[in-house]
Amino acid sequence: MRIIEFLHMYLLAIVLLAAWLFAVTTETTGPFPAVRISAPGEQVFFGYYDVPAVDPATGRHLAHRAPFRDRLPTAEDEAELGWFAL
Repeated sequence: MRIIEFLHMYLLAIVLLAAWLFAVTTETTGPFPAVRISAPGEQVFFGYYDVPAVDPATGRHLAHRAPFRDRLPTAEDEAELGWFAL
């Protein structure tokens, strides 16, 4: 039983190391590069349960824009709802 546990830990260590190396080497040149679609300095986000943000049929990305990012919203705060063309 101890040999099986050792092998599991060994394989887990190899997988974690490979994932870390992949993350380090593909940070800016990976197969899925990150592209900013909002203006720098804005708080733009999307999140609504299980609704996807992107509509593949129209190429639109639904988003919220809020004037703050360092606190929870209050009743007086307003957010804009809109979309980005991808």
